[in-house]
Amino acid sequence: MNLEPLGEPENGVSYFRQYIPFSSSSGEEAEGAVSLLLERILLPEGVRERLSIRNFSRVKRSLQVVLAMDSDFADMFEVRGFVSSIDLPRKVERVFRDGVLSFSCQGKDGIVRESVISFGGGHPAVVSSAGKEVRWTITIPPGEECCVETVLALVETRSIPLHSVHEPELSPESFSSVLKKMRKNNLDELEKWPVLKTDNPILSASYDRACKDMDMLFTGGFEGKVPYAGLPWFSTFFGRDAIITAYSILWARPDIALNVLKYLEKRQATEIDPFRASQPGKILHEERSGELSNLLEIPFGRYYGSIDSTPLFIVLACEYYQRTGDEKILASLWPSIEKALFWIDQYGLDPVSQFLIYSASSDGGLINQGWKDSADSVFHADGSLAKHPIALIEVQGYLYWAWSMLAPLAEKFGALSLSKSLKKRAKRLKENVINKFWIPEYNMFAMAIDGAGKPCVIKSSNPGHLLLTGILPRNLARRLAKTLLDPELFSGWGVRTLAKGAARYNPVSYHNGSIWPHDNGLILAGMSRMGFIKELKTLSSAYLDGISMFKDYRLPELICGFDRQDFAGPVLYPTSCSPQAWSVASLFLLIRSMTGELFEKGRFVHKGRFFLPPGVESLEILGVKGADRALISS
Repeated sequence: MNLEPLGEPENGVSYFRQYIPFSSSSGEEAEGAVSLLLERILLPEGVRERLSIRNFSRVKRSLQVVLAMDSDFADMFEVRGFVSSIDLPRKVERVFRDGVLSFSCQGKDGIVRESVISFGGGHPAVVSSAGKEVRWTITIPPGEECCVETVLALVETRSIPLHSVHEPELSPESFSSVLKKMRKNNLDELEKWPVLKTDNPILSASYDRACKDMDMLFTGGFEGKVPYAGLPWFSTFFGRDAIITAYSILWARPDIALNVLKYLEKRQATEIDPFRASQPGKILHEERSGELSNLLEIPFGRYYGSIDSTPLFIVLACEYYQRTGDEKILASLWPSIEKALFWIDQYGLDPVSQFLIYSASSDGGLINQGWKDSADSVFHADGSLAKHPIALIEVQGYLYWAWSMLAPLAEKFGALSLSKSLKKRAKRLKENVINKFWIPEYNMFAMAIDGAGKPCVIKSSNPGHLLLTGILPRNLARRLAKTLLDPELFSGWGVRTLAKGAARYNPVSYHNGSIWPHDNGLILAGMSRMGFIKELKTLSSAYLDGISMFKDYRLPELICGFDRQDFAGPVLYPTSCSPQAWSVASLFLLIRSMTGELFEKGRFVHKGRFFLPPGVESLEILGVKGADRALISS
């Protein structure tokens, strides 16, 4: 039986409803005679569920409730299709004792993983001989209700499983108490966000949803709450994703940026390890703790294979200072910033071109190490893959952004020679990018320059990030912004990752023709920085129209790149995460594009209305930390 979702979703809480009709002795069907309400609570330690069954008829009803369950303990990478090179026999033990059912399996990494399920509600549970079904026989008097409750706990240990855990209280009051605490916690977390008031119901609803989704994706730890990348496939920490997410919401929640910086600082690479793509000073790309990572079948336990996380770490540190003016925090981060600069100089920069480059991994890591990390995402006009090492256009923009922002701060901290060097190098990088990447006949920058010095002359969204970095002269920025909105790139829902008609274009691919909200959010923020109001209106209108078409006003990780007129609404990419942190956070970039710059070295410098998208006539933001008044645009 499929239970239908009920009501608006809450963080960590979901409801499902179903009605069961019964036939009377006269043959008449008693519609909705029995009601089922399933309540589910997601907790750090597992899942609690309560099934409430109410008899609305005038006669006693007897029911059999069957709960099917199993566990295979597959690693997430196996679920996604990875085939291990080693045999991974998993013998799952199932034991039912004292009202507790345990599924357990000892992995080849020595860790015992258990799914422990407790049952309650006052009705005896009968477990099948195979241990995959639990049955309750329930008799409900007319007009009354009974409940069945389950608690699923996930346990990892290196000891032999005991097949039992402490059984929590399973009374309805206990469940209600947990539910009450969770709702209070959700409200407490929501109060940390600024309040947005607008006449546009889509913007208002999507902002409320975005705040809740961000809270859902925040995961606590020693450094404080940091955003995990997305559900269900990327429920872990990614450096680049976390940095861009933290930057996007920085005006609203500077505390998250600080947590991300601390998290990354603690995990900054200290050694050379080709398997993990690690060199001293490099910033983390990804962190996982599954069986395959533990066995070193994959390098992603603690993996450093991204070319952009390190310059973006410097950018976030500088932007955090601009937002808060907190010199003590910047001073505490300074050693890590210096280590990041060391990595850029010693390992990242090509000694000839002085561009920031990466080479393909040969040890099971990522072949491409920009945000478009599919193996076929960097290529030439004829479709041939780019030779390594590769210099991506947006990465050079990030490097310029890092150097140019850090230079005045280095001077402030007394590092005068470093400040002078950064200014000089930023200027030279700007000149080289324009000279080597600009394609005049396309009014576009090449996506990349390959190891043979050959530019990848294709139209893509990558150069759009340059608008935000400050590397572009205004005349080229204007031409680029217009090209991004040409029909080849702009679908009507957003800017495609790759232009229609390009050699590897596929609107249903991951990176070669799809549309990513975070990608468009950064482009929006860049258009705002450059003051390109006409282009900003076009792209922001498409963005809000897209949000209006999705359930709960939640933008997914990506959508397909079909033209707007082809279908009634955006086409969801088949395996897209939803929610995805940087997609959710992109809405905050749109809002910031409406307000313009808010802070400078911690000082509130907002000057009032900058821009409002079509369909938005008024905007008021209250409770922005550090602001001495409300932000009002009307």
